Amino acid sequence: MRRVHAVILLLGFVVTCFFFKLKDAQQVYFWDEILYGCAIEELESKDICFAPQCIDPEYSRGHPIAYHFFTANFNKFFGLTKSNSKMGSIIIYAIFLLVFFFICESLYDHNIALFLTICLGLHEIVYTQATFFLPEIWMGLFTLLSFHAYLSKKHLLLLVYLSLALLSKESAIVLPFCFGLHMLIVRKFDKKILITLMLSLLSLVLYFSAQYIYFGWILFPLHTSLIELNIIQIFVKVKSCLLDLARPAMGVYLLILSSISIIVVIKKRFKLSQHLLLSLIILFAYIIFCSINFYSARYIIMCIPFLLLFCAEGLKYILTLSKYSLLLIVAVIASQYVRLQNTSHALDTSMGHNSLIEAQKNAMKYIQNNISPESTIYTHFIFKQMLSLECAGWNNLQHKNFSDNLHDADLIISSSYHDSKQVNQQIQQNIADLKLLQSFQHSGQVCNIYVQKSASQSIKTDKN
Repeated sequence: MRRVHAVILLLGFVVTCFFFKLKDAQQVYFWDEILYGCAIEELESKDICFAPQCIDPEYSRGHPIAYHFFTANFNKFFGLTKSNSKMGSIIIYAIFLLVFFFICESLYDHNIALFLTICLGLHEIVYTQATFFLPEIWMGLFTLLSFHAYLSKKHLLLLVYLSLALLSKESAIVLPFCFGLHMLIVRKFDKKILITLMLSLLSLVLYFSAQYIYFGWILFPLHTSLIELNIIQIFVKVKSCLLDLARPAMGVYLLILSSISIIVVIKKRFKLSQHLLLSLIILFAYIIFCSINFYSARYIIMCIPFLLLFCAEGLKYILTLSKYSLLLIVAVIASQYVRLQNTSHALDTSMGHNSLIEAQKNAMKYIQNNISPESTIYTHFIFKQMLSLECAGWNNLQHKNFSDNLHDADLIISSSYHDSKQVNQQIQQNIADLKLLQSFQHSGQVCNIYVQKSASQSIKTDKN
């Protein structure tokens, strides 16, 4: 395939994904989105501000605020709406794919770059997060740009990209050490790059110093309490990372390509190219980092491009077998879009969350129309925030009385997403004392409303 044809197909793929994702841009904030949504509303109301105290730490969670800063100013220009926030995320997603293509093309060729970009764009986690107002794809973008700037020895660009990554989320602290380890392994020390790495780290140190002076802590206390040093839990998280990297819609293909790549590397007697060695260092470093810290599947977005770059070795071998191999593989991968739309999961990293939101909306309409506003509600703490914070977009519910104890609540709301398991376990343990009032379903996702059996007759199901 000629390069011009590959570029046309790439642009067609990116534009198609862009328009398919537009329908999700109208959706309310879901899960951790509410924290970022509320944060930029607070930041947008102020003049230019880039300091820890600019945002309530309950919203920023102690993360540096570069992502908040740029998205808040984007919204100032285009108007502060949830649709614009999500539209900005789609634009970042499109840029992420284009940057990955051109970096991959510079390392291999346009055919391999096209295939891997389609894999990246249709990876379940990346595709789902494309409309989430969260920083993970932004972080993936600047991780890639830092990777390319380091290999190209573009010191000023490396300083800019790496500093932006570090000042968006502290998880980027993995990168300077990966670059340092790479220089150590290849035994080629570049003084300018070392100075660049130290300057970028200095920007993060200064930010966290200001945070310590203002709040009395460096990292958000809730997050530090979730750091795991138990070896069993670390292995469990490593397993979760690997399973998320190879989500079902793409896992078989990545497993095959990874296996072939391993064979190719062994045949070369482990003589790795500079970019392949660095890709593997970053991939494993992020997996270890995620395994020690609190883990959410979306954090793995920073790893996915580097897994794909490793898979390029296997793909390059396949392409030597037949000139039609690429077209066949592209057709197979593109067909995975259908599977993305029919996932049974309902997290912020799978498309099932849209169906769950609809089920939850129907449940909230029922409560709004039939249950007295004085009734107390017990539910998952994130869903409580989604209902109680006006910036989350669920502000049509008048019920603002929430209980932290299932036994003290009039209504108990449970949903089918994985992170609601604690609430669901509480319900199962006390099921003998509860009565299912209503169940709302949408495309396999469920939102149930329970009441206490002892008080079911006293619940006002008619507001009039």
